[in-house]
Amino acid sequence: MSTNTKLIIIAATTLILIAFIYNKNKNSNANNTNTTPEYPASLPTVEKSVFKQWRSPIRGEKHPHNMYNTFWHWCIETEKSGFSANQHFKGPSPFKKGPTWSFDRFGQTTTKLPNGSTVYIAGEHEDHYDPDFYIYNDVIIKHPDGKVEIYGYPEDIFPPTDFHTATLLDSKILIIGNLGYQEGIDKSQTPIYQLDTKTWQITPIKSTGQNPGWISRHKTTLSKDKSKLIITKGKILTSELLTNYNDWQLNLKSMTWTKLTNRNWNQWA
Repeated sequence: MSTNTKLIIIAATTLILIAFIYNKNKNSNANNTNTTPEYPASLPTVEKSVFKQWRSPIRGEKHPHNMYNTFWHWCIETEKSGFSANQHFKGPSPFKKGPTWSFDRFGQTTTKLPNGSTVYIAGEHEDHYDPDFYIYNDVIIKHPDGKVEIYGYPEDIFPPTDFHTATLLDSKILIIGNLGYQEGIDKSQTPIYQLDTKTWQITPIKSTGQNPGWISRHKTTLSKDKSKLIITKGKILTSELLTNYNDWQLNLKSMTWTKLTNRNWNQWA
């Protein structure tokens, strides 16, 4: 067999392999194409009247306020943005009627409970310049059996909160930090709230000592003996939003803060 013949055979074989691989991938992609989102079979039916009543986010009036409705449940299961949910139900313009409720959030915490339930706390939807921007102060629980609970709170009990941390301590969840709306806040204090997973009530917690201030986007670590929390990283709001370079400790028995480091590094906003 001549050299030219061998080269022709090799080239032909290569082309056949390329065509085979291409067709296999094409068929695979065609079989996997699904333009319909795979929502749970238990996706609730939302009546038009329910959508109109619950389209907009609202604060709770009780402590806690059971605010379950099928529209918010639908949003939780589909995880649609406020814009997409509003479009789906042919709602009014957010520029005229304000934001649409959404479970698609930034700065929301997720806490797994021993019974398999998952607790989602607050968070924000979209950026401040968007008509659907909103900072939430709710608690949402998804149970293993598919049940969903939604609780709202008055702002004086639990203010709009985002970019906090949530640490499970037995049957309580300790919520530390917040970015939130910045009007009327005390920047010298670190916000701390305790969520009771048996009653879903939220209690503000007072602390003493040298605290980080109005901190957000930080990391919270529980000590091995579960007696302290260590706060690191994040941002601290003063006259501007600055990077937190120090480590902080919160004694869970006395609720006393201690500054563990003194890294006075220069920084520019």
